[in-house]
Amino acid sequence: MNSKKHLNLEGLTEVLSIKAGMNLGLSKSLAESFPDLSQKARPWIINKDIPNPYWMSGFVSGEGNFSLLIRANPELKAGYRTDIIFEVTQHLRDKLLLQKFISFFNCGLLKKDSRYSTYSFKVSNHADIIEKIVPFFQTYPVQGVKALDFIDWNKGVDIVKSKDHLTVAGLDKLQTIKENMNTKRNINEKS
Repeated sequence: MNSKKHLNLEGLTEVLSIKAGMNLGLSKSLAESFPDLSQKARPWIINKDIPNPYWMSGFVSGEGNFSLLIRANPELKAGYRTDIIFEVTQHLRDKLLLQKFISFFNCGLLKKDSRYSTYSFKVSNHADIIEKIVPFFQTYPVQGVKALDFIDWNKGVDIVKSKDHLTVAGLDKLQTIKENMNTKRNINEKS
């Protein structure tokens, strides 16, 4: 693009073939407009070790997710099931990297999403969250707005750890936290 080659059909086709192999690929309208476009192959990451805990913290700052789920479950005494989840999702070409997360954190599992070409590294076991994930990110904090999500998520973890999530008041606190984090966060909020 810097050399202005994208201004002719050949250059534009080259740019679109690169885009086709990135993230979610081409939009439906671009794919329809360029039906014969060949996707530029992207390399698979093979045997890439996690270099250090700061790398992991930085990666999670950009790609990780701390979430709270509250679902109705009449079989439970409180009537609700509460899940605390730490998750990182990547394209299937990064499956080997995500598998290394399991050994790095010594917990979690890898799951393929049947709807997309993605895998997720996921930790939802309360003991693993409390004993491994929280201490790691307290020592190697995530950055940016993700740090605010971690702080709120950790408040939710404390509610679950103290078993307050089994009470109506505790569930209400969790719901309030959940409703104000991740994509629902007011980005103008000051920490």
